[in-house]
Amino acid sequence: MKILPVLDLKHGDVVHAVAGRRSEYRPIESRLTSSASPRAVARAVAKRCGTTDLYVADLDAILEDDPQWDLARGLVEDGFRLWLDAGVSRAERAAEAARTGAHRVVVGLESCRSPARLVEIVRAIGADRVTFSLDTLGGRMLKRRLGAWPRFLFDAARRVRAAGVGSFIVLDLSSVGCRRGVTTGGVCQLLRDHPDFAGAAIITGGGIRSAADLEQLRRIPVDYAMISTALHDGTFSIDDLASG
Repeated sequence: MKILPVLDLKHGDVVHAVAGRRSEYRPIESRLTSSASPRAVARAVAKRCGTTDLYVADLDAILEDDPQWDLARGLVEDGFRLWLDAGVSRAERAAEAARTGAHRVVVGLESCRSPARLVEIVRAIGADRVTFSLDTLGGRMLKRRLGAWPRFLFDAARRVRAAGVGSFIVLDLSSVGCRRGVTTGGVCQLLRDHPDFAGAAIITGGGIRSAADLEQLRRIPVDYAMISTALHDGTFSIDDLASG
């Protein structure tokens, strides 16, 4: 299992995400750097974790339909392998995100209106560039727009798999930044054990607070553990991250 550091970007800064209450997000205060600049924070996180993989949530794109492509391109130019969530809801936005040089374009249940839209996105940029995020809030499917997804999360995941996508994020926004421990393990285990998802990459995060949480995810096993708050507040030691 690998560590996937997370940067939430809003109005040019890295912000501290807490429980999905995005209007309350403020510039991050980190033990790794005194700066909230995305490129400075990314460099500090990379040094801490020993990885160039970086998950970036562009909240300006997700919430205000104002993607910050220059920031994404700058991180790619700095050598980061970007997993970019830019509120992709259609093929055209996915193509724009791909042109930044991002390694993966994240398509979220929150933003993508229907399985048909996902099929169009896959056709536009290729299934190997798409990671789908199964977004929940307090265990309930999160959809900002009315859409045509199945009612239950597992059924939605099967529709995503049928579109050819082989990379899944399982995320409960209510746990993000709260250090409550892992709340997504059950869904991750369900996907890992089901034959429809054989060979799929499974990524999860939100609430990870200790080496024990990483060990829980390693046993499933998931492929990547997404971490933000615990990196910046000094919760994890280098040895803890290495053991993941």
